[in-house]
Formats: sequence, structure tokens, C-alpha cells
Amino acid sequence: MSDLFAILYAPGSSENTKKSLAQKLSNIIDQFNIGKTNIKVNPKFPINVYWEGNSDSLLTVVIGWGLKAKPSWKTILPELKDFGSVRQLIAIDLFERKGLDERLLEEPMVNAGRYWSKKMQQYKQNLFFEDYFLMSSVPYGLKKVKVSNTEKNDYSPIPRFASEPGEPSEVEIVKLIFDLFVGHDYNLSEICNLLNAQEIETPKYSKVWSPRTIKTTLKCPLYIGANKFREFIKFDVFTSIIEQSVYFEAQAKISQMSILAGSMNFK
Repeated sequence: MSDLFAILYAPGSSENTKKSLAQKLSNIIDQFNIGKTNIKVNPKFPINVYWEGNSDSLLTVVIGWGLKAKPSWKTILPELKDFGSVRQLIAIDLFERKGLDERLLEEPMVNAGRYWSKKMQQYKQNLFFEDYFLMSSVPYGLKKVKVSNTEKNDYSPIPRFASEPGEPSEVEIVKLIFDLFVGHDYNLSEICNLLNAQEIETPKYSKVWSPRTIKTTLKCPLYIGANKFREFIKFDVFTSIIEQSVYFEAQAKISQMSILAGSMNFK
């Protein structure tokens, strides 16, 4: 039997929620670097019945708490004296609450929520520099694809993703937007009017093409194959659909527009 035992406790949660919480717990265990194990979801309690008499080594037990209410440890765990084979007990709050998500529950910690938030940010930052796609939403014209472990020489069980060109029709619209803005000197409103008049399908987060949607598209560095995480941008990571010279000319025009708008407001 493995010397690591992990459970997710989230009774009453939907299947999607349990899947999301289990993935989060798996990510955290991976950070601890204490081994790998299958996560048992909502097992019967007390949990020591799952390993008593079956383990030849000391156990690390990780509990992911996925409920809003505070844990009732007397119900979940028997007296600690019955945990003869347990060397370490870690309980983690997985419930989404501001400042509390992913805190350790085994003992009170000052600023625990901020501590684990910083650890998770560092973890994601490391993935970024290893050229993995981390954005929660995928820009119009692109798609997120799972990267196999062998492609990146990475044997972690956590899914990794990359960015690739999406539907050909959407890719052509992105190219058209840059061509109209840079090559034909259309302004944002004129591009919107053209796309809306032709009833071009919009990005998922928009009902119609708006100047803001066009500007967001023009400023997205992923179209030139860059990767982005928070304030970090790394170039030449993914497949590009826009030439860098066109992209940077668009950024220069956007900056000029902002300067001009600011000077007019100042007057």
C-alpha cells in the first residue's frame, strides 16, 4: 500500500464540483512532493479503516475539505491514539472563500490564506516559464490543447496545456481585424460595424462586436505565439497566427490613440 493516503470530503457537491476540487487537491499534493496517490472521494468514516493492518510503512494522510462549514473532526477522525501508523496529518480547505481557499487546517496559521495563495502563484509561475498555457479563458481564434507528459518530459499527473490555432474561420477573422486596423487604417468602430453587418460570430463573452472587443483582440500577445501569465509575457512559445511586425504596429497605433484621447480630454 502507498505511504500516502488522500481523501476529498465534499458530500452533496455536484460531479463537476467534486472533479474540480479533486483536481485542486491533486495539484496541492503534487506541490508537497510527498508522493502520488489516487484520491478517494467521500469515503465512509472513520477513515482509518482503509489502512489499518494493510500498511507496512508510516502514512501521510491528506484531507481536502470541500464544504463551507467548519470540519467536524470528531466525526471524521477517531482519537489520534488510534492513528498508530500515521506520521503526518494534513487537512486543506478547498472551499472557495476569499482569503481562505487552500489554507492548512491542521493548525491555525497567521495569514494562512495569503501563504497558500502565494505558493499557488509561484507554482503557476513555474509552469509559465516551462511554457505551459495558464489562462482560464482562451482568446478568440485559439484553442487550449492538452500536452502529453512525454512531449514536455514531465511525468507529473497534473494536466498541462498549450495554445494552438483554433477554428479556421475564427483565425481568419482575427487576421482580418489586424489587416483592417493596420493595413487599411480602419478605426475600432468601423471594424465593429463591418463585422456586425456581416453577422460574424462573436467571442463567447460578447453578444456583439464592440470597440472594446476589437481592442482586446488587437492587444492579445498570444496571437504572435507568446505566452502570458499575469504581468509576465514570454515570446515564441506557441504557434502564431499573426506576424510580429503587424502585431507591434497595432500596439503602436493603439498607444497613439490613447495619447490623442488623453490630450483631447486634457483640453
